[in-house]
Order: sequence, then C-alpha cells, then structure tokens
Amino acid sequence: MDTIPPSHTDGAIGLLRRGVGVYYLRRLTLLSKVREELKLPKTARRDIKELMGIEEGWFRRVTEDFLVMRRMILGHRSLLRTHQQLLNEYKSLSEAEKEVMKPTIKFLEVQMEEMAGMIAEEAVKDIRPIIG
Repeated sequence: MDTIPPSHTDGAIGLLRRGVGVYYLRRLTLLSKVREELKLPKTARRDIKELMGIEEGWFRRVTEDFLVMRRMILGHRSLLRTHQQLLNEYKSLSEAEKEVMKPTIKFLEVQMEEMAGMIAEEAVKDIRPIIG
C-alpha cells in the first residue's frame, strides 16, 4: 500500500489477523517521483505498477500494534490542530466572547490529555516485552 487511511485501520488489522502481510510505503514522495520520471498520469493501475517498481527496502511491514498506535496519534494530532485553531480565534474575541469559548478550549485540553494517556499506555504495552 502507498498509504493506510485511518478509516481502513480496522480492515488492515483484519487482514493481519488472517495472516496476510500488510506493508506501507515509507515515503510517499517516491511514488510521485517515479510517476514524474516515467511521465505517467495518476491512475490506480499506474500506482500499482509504480509500487511494484520500488525497492523492497522502502516498504515497512506493519503490525496490529503499529496500526492502533498510529490511529491514536492521528486522533491526538486532530485534537491538537482543532485546539490551536480555537486558540488563534480566541485571541481576536472580546472578553465576553472569550468566556463563551473557554469551556470548549478546556474540554479539548482534557480530551488531548486523555488521548495522550491512552497513547502512553499503548507505548508501555509495546515496550514491556522488550525490557522484560
């Protein structure tokens, strides 16, 4: 795969549980580079041919733990972006409007902390077998 959208994480996990190897391309820029070099239009069929022409070393085999962690990190990044957008808007508001916005910002901060805790728990679970 050139990428695994978060919405397809469960499907990829299902494949892994059935014993199918799932790999993703480490650098998506390689795909566009190959396309440019060969002067090919972007189509799904061409993408497959291009992926087949890229060396094995550029692909990474994924695990269920990796996919779960990746989905959680993407969720945290989404919360972080929303939080930053609200903070930027908050700066331009009047004091009365800021008071209305404060609970929403606080709620996002709590959600980001919860997600960070979940990520930390998953990370500890992943490294516990390594450190004994």
